[in-house]
Amino acid sequence: METLRGIIPNVLTETVEFTKSCPSKWKCDKCGVITSTLWRSSSSTITTNGYGHMNGNSSISSVPSTSSSSLIPYCAHRFCGQCLETIFVGVHTVGKCPLDTVTLHKKQTIETVANVDNILSQEVYCSHKSRGCRKTMLLSELENHLKSCLYGLVHCPLKCGQGVTIKSLPNHMATECPRRVISCNYCEEDIVLESKNEHENVCPKKPVICNYCKNKTLLRGELKEHLERCDLKPRNCRLIPLGCKFSGTQLEVDKHESEWTTHMDIFLKNLLQTGTITQDKPKNRLADVVNIVKNLNAENAELMDRVNELSEKVDKLEQTNRKLSDRVNKYETIQKADIASIRTVIELMRKELENFKLEFARTREEDEESEV
Repeated sequence: METLRGIIPNVLTETVEFTKSCPSKWKCDKCGVITSTLWRSSSSTITTNGYGHMNGNSSISSVPSTSSSSLIPYCAHRFCGQCLETIFVGVHTVGKCPLDTVTLHKKQTIETVANVDNILSQEVYCSHKSRGCRKTMLLSELENHLKSCLYGLVHCPLKCGQGVTIKSLPNHMATECPRRVISCNYCEEDIVLESKNEHENVCPKKPVICNYCKNKTLLRGELKEHLERCDLKPRNCRLIPLGCKFSGTQLEVDKHESEWTTHMDIFLKNLLQTGTITQDKPKNRLADVVNIVKNLNAENAELMDRVNELSEKVDKLEQTNRKLSDRVNKYETIQKADIASIRTVIELMRKELENFKLEFARTREEDEESEV
């Protein structure tokens, strides 16, 4: 793999693989980048005084002319502009070659300009070769090819966060994307895959088991109604406000509440504490107790009816809201996926048409040249 800098039009840097090895004269000897302009040192002589210091005059020569001049060691390495800046830092004009430590003088470096057309005429593999593209082309054609290559990476339109190739995008959206739409196994409504567990936790048609009677034929939407009449669900005595702590199944509570003698002490204690009756009227205690119990039972029944009525309305509203929310999410997801797919297809067709026009024009020119 080779790194290009400023070779491909409109592309600053690009990593490519040539089908054949490229000449070393195109590369920077330090970083290996292929660029249009390289700098190298030239051999030169600089006259020195008797103390070994340079007088400042230099001339290009391969052999020293006098005994008062010395040949500066020649460095044949080539450097790109960025690597040259690391050798001559800031305002320094003298540095050392990072490869052989030969002293370099900035004023003795010469610029070499490569034939960019020659580089662009080399054959290269597609940059997406590792993902399956086996096409080869001239380096000058690589930029246009990458615009329509089916092995280029794109973001999933369903926003799952994954990058997939254009070629595998339809299969990804249909079978692999965690945000694809699927059908619920219980209610058969369309849901997003990643919200499957959340949906199944509230799905009214998912089978559930009563924790008390272990009934396995229930659906979640039927569970609340079942619990209201489940014989094995624990219940409290209705006189719990007065201090009764009895709890048991419906049958056990009914039997317990039918034994009024077990509640006499509770009634009397409550009535004496609240002042409803006093110890001066022992003959009226039973009548007062009966009246209180009747009133409590009537109020309790009325409140239970109202609670049940409100609970049913709340359940219906929650179910309706849940269905509407799921439906909106479904339509939004499908609409976004369809729009993204259509845009991708249109863009690919546009790029293929452009490539076809270029290929047609090139073929036509070649035919005209052959006729001449």
